[in-house]
Amino acid sequence: AAQTTGYGICYSLLRDPLNISPSKQYVLIEFVEPNSLAKVAGLERGMWVAEIDGKRVTASNAKSLFSGSGANLKIDAIEYDEENGKYYWESITEITLPAAGECAVTAIPAVEIIDDITVKNGYILCNEFDGEEMATALATIVQGGADNVVLDLRYNSSNSLEAAAEVAAPFIPADKQGAPFCFLSKAADGAEKESMPLPQSDINVSDKPLYIITTSRTAGVVNAFVKAVRTMRGETNVKIVGQPASGTNLCTECYESPYMFDINPATAYIFDAAGELLTYSQPDYAVNEYNGYYPIYPLGSKQENILYSISYIMENGTLPPVE
Repeated sequence: AAQTTGYGICYSLLRDPLNISPSKQYVLIEFVEPNSLAKVAGLERGMWVAEIDGKRVTASNAKSLFSGSGANLKIDAIEYDEENGKYYWESITEITLPAAGECAVTAIPAVEIIDDITVKNGYILCNEFDGEEMATALATIVQGGADNVVLDLRYNSSNSLEAAAEVAAPFIPADKQGAPFCFLSKAADGAEKESMPLPQSDINVSDKPLYIITTSRTAGVVNAFVKAVRTMRGETNVKIVGQPASGTNLCTECYESPYMFDINPATAYIFDAAGELLTYSQPDYAVNEYNGYYPIYPLGSKQENILYSISYIMENGTLPPVE
């Protein structure tokens, strides 16, 4: 697993979603690494940080949640007053973060079998492309009788094309394994492209409809993965839900420097499995996961907004109506 320095937190900086204090900002904790310092301290997905070291949240002091010398966090929660039919803020606790340290990235933090009324959905939260870890996760959902696969790439920013190809292989028909996962070229016009083939895989789930979750936080080479799977299987059997992923169409190589930093020069342009210069993957169904939905449920919970939307799409072929 990749190592990074910090607390292992993914968050969004949001204006007061209840509009009680429109100028006030909150940090919404979206993901916490399972074995991180933040997790040990008590931070959980769905928590709202209202103050940092006794001061209101700003874009500047929120950066201390990535990596810092420690911080005291005031945590608020959104509560509902049934008598008056209104949401309101309630202060619930304080959490003290120690100084940041090394944090390992967990490739697949969650694998769930989600029982809907008529089908079972295999949910995989994939934060880093790792072929061996993905094979294990897929074996779990196959054994669990999953009818569909939901691959959650919200927090994935993997940069290895080789690892992305290994993860793609089980999702692609066996007779197409060995076909190009992507192409690389020194020229932007694609002259003299070299192909990167898909490896063989011992497990195959290409018969199961695939739903891929991406957001603006999805980065790295995720678009190469998405384009390869859709090219090999067709768009009918692979749907993207969420927001457009970011990412790059440049392949880089890391060179260690004696001057306390690494150099990552671009070495090639990335072309997708169809031979076109890699572009951002657009969602088939656009979902803003934090647009007025409370509370924020755990990842992999069928009550979570984006997973509820996917279940509705499976049944009705469209997004649920806006209430």
